[in-house]
This record gives sequence, C-alpha cells and structure tokens, in this order.
Amino acid sequence: PQRVLKGQEESILKQHQANASFLFSLGKDHTGWALRRAFRPGFFKKVSRTSVLEHYGYKTLMYGVMLPAPDIGKKCIEEMRATKRAGFECGVHCWDHVVWQDNVRRRSATWTQHQMHAAYERYQEIFNAPPKTFGAAGWQMNPHAFKQLDAYDIQYASDTRALLKADGSLANPAAGPYRISHDGETFNAVQMPTTLPTLDELLGVEVNGIVLDDKPFTQRIDPGVI
Repeated sequence: PQRVLKGQEESILKQHQANASFLFSLGKDHTGWALRRAFRPGFFKKVSRTSVLEHYGYKTLMYGVMLPAPDIGKKCIEEMRATKRAGFECGVHCWDHVVWQDNVRRRSATWTQHQMHAAYERYQEIFNAPPKTFGAAGWQMNPHAFKQLDAYDIQYASDTRALLKADGSLANPAAGPYRISHDGETFNAVQMPTTLPTLDELLGVEVNGIVLDDKPFTQRIDPGVI
C-alpha cells in the first residue's frame, strides 16, 4: 500500500482477470522510522526469511531518517488515479503508515480524528469523491477510529484479520463479514477480515514441499506434473 509501482500490479491483475481493491497511504512515507522495530521480540525471526533491503530498497529505508519523507499523495497522484481509471476499487489505508501502526492503539480521539481526517481530505482531493472503503495500517485500530469510519459513512472496511493455519487456510472456515461492537455500541461499517497473508509473511515459507520465494511460480513447477 505504501508504494505504487506505476501500473505493474494493475497489468498483472488484468492479465489474470483478477479484481482487487487498492488502499493507499496518502501522506508522508516514514518507512525509515520502522527500523526501531528491530528492538522488538520476534523481529529478527521475521526478517530472517526475507531481505528487507532487497524488497524495500536502501532509499526507502532511509525515508524519515537520513532522507526527507516523500509525500505519497502528491508524488503518486497520477498512479493512483490511473488505478481508478483501470477499473479497480480505491480506498484509504492511512495518512502515515508507520505513525498509525505504532501509535493508534493508545491514542486519543483527537489524535485519531486528525490522522483520519488528513487521509480523508487528501483522498477527496485526488479522486474528487469520498472513500467508501478503509483498511487500517497493520490492522491497528481503536474505538475512536471505528466511530470515525461511521462519521465518514465508510460502507465496509478491512481493519481485522481472520486467523490462518500454517498452510494459509482459514482456521475458522465460517469466518466472514461482521460488525464490531464496543461498550454497547455497534458500528455500521461492515468489517471484511483480511484472510490472505502478506508478501513478507509468505516469503521463505514451505507449503506442500515448495519454499515460496520471489521467483516466478512457473520456474518452480515440474512440467511433468502438469
């Protein structure tokens, strides 16, 4: 969500006749701030399966640290509009991915509304229409954020995840859309839990005897078994 690859995703999806929703980070890219997660338990186990430098690039990892944080909503406005023109649904991911993911769970209503309003306003500047869908950075939310989704008339969101087994299948096959309740209040926005793993969660994992990496899948299939 933080980076737009100038139409590569759209062309791949169209090639395979697959639809998708694109949720955009719309403010500053402070990816470099995420390096402090290296001090959290489990971080090195996660990145040992992937190459952080290879997949993000040195320049991106320096955003907000040694390099100024670029404004995604301004720098990538044409790529975002092209995604919409290509027929894909677009929505809000966040204003600042790292800031939201690392802070929202313990922040106030004022802080939460400020972050969401900045993203909401920028989305309207880009697409000349209000967003109808939202997906929180890192699946991190608080009650104020759920309330704000209703204030913006967000119809559905993907702010939660469904538990998966090691092979990627649903732990609960019946997992599906639902509405969240908190302190006796049920929010209107329908939550559609994310069920697929992220790319970095897949890389290096063995599934049915195949270790998933960043090579084209066809290179790992024995033609004799097709």
